[in-house]
Amino acid sequence: MVLPLLAQPGRGGATMTHVHVNSADPEAAIAFWTGALAVSGYSTGTMTGITMQGGVVLFSKAAPTGPSAGSAIEHIGIRVPDFAPLMARLAKTSYKGSQATPGGPLLIEGPDGVRIEVVEDSDMYTVVEFGHVHVVGPKAAEMPAWYTANLGARPGADDTSVRIGGALWFSKADAVVPTKGRAIDHISVETRDLAAFTKKMGEVGIKLEATDKPKVMAMTDPSGMLIEVSEAQ
Repeated sequence: MVLPLLAQPGRGGATMTHVHVNSADPEAAIAFWTGALAVSGYSTGTMTGITMQGGVVLFSKAAPTGPSAGSAIEHIGIRVPDFAPLMARLAKTSYKGSQATPGGPLLIEGPDGVRIEVVEDSDMYTVVEFGHVHVVGPKAAEMPAWYTANLGARPGADDTSVRIGGALWFSKADAVVPTKGRAIDHISVETRDLAAFTKKMGEVGIKLEATDKPKVMAMTDPSGMLIEVSEAQ
């Protein structure tokens, strides 16, 4: 896979390549993202999705078992330079946004129950940028250290986030379900040597399991977020 601009291989471990969504109607979901959120369509092999500065989201045709809210991936975060054009495009759809406070982040409950958090950043020069994947769970305080130790993550903007190419933000939630099957199913990462990575994880008690995809393994972080791991080409 060609990695997005902000997800080029880092200091070892693994690097995030995309976020993976389950959708009952991927074509309609992609149309919403490209129309309302002004991202671009994207395809790789047999997979279709969307891309923006710094991130890729791919879609599988599968009805999700539930929305992203309530699972270990609470939402996908993006940034735009101005809310006004976004709100005008959003008004033409059946999906609406809400703000807890004026000028604060805009939360959109998108197709298939994918929650999208949009932050306004007037210093941006692009129309839309990928921001982060927001991971929630009871062990949120431990997660930055877990990703640093096991996936070679770099420090994020503060002690509640890390970068593994893309940004992961962590916050505490006591009752969440694993992401497998939910609207936001998993993140995907690449490593330079899958066999060596699998061996390294096994040595610290983290089990990787085979998937139905060739040369792709899967693991689950302590929050319950599914992570698919492949070898960089």
